[in-house]
Amino acid sequence: MNFNQCFAHKLRLAQAYIPFQEMGKIYELEEGFNFGTIFPELNFPFEPAEKNKCHCQINSKQEEL
Repeated sequence: MNFNQCFAHKLRLAQAYIPFQEMGKIYELEEGFNFGTIFPELNFPFEPAEKNKCHCQINSKQEEL
């Protein structure tokens, strides 16, 4: 049985938890070295936002205030 599925349903609202990482596919050593991790699920490349562009989600009612 998956521990995360068993554990998570017992949490109360606004109670944080960190799921256990399950061993799965791993990168080859050279590829993992280039990514900074051998675990694909931890590979989050940095993608900078465009300069001078607002990514806010403002609706028309908020703009009127």
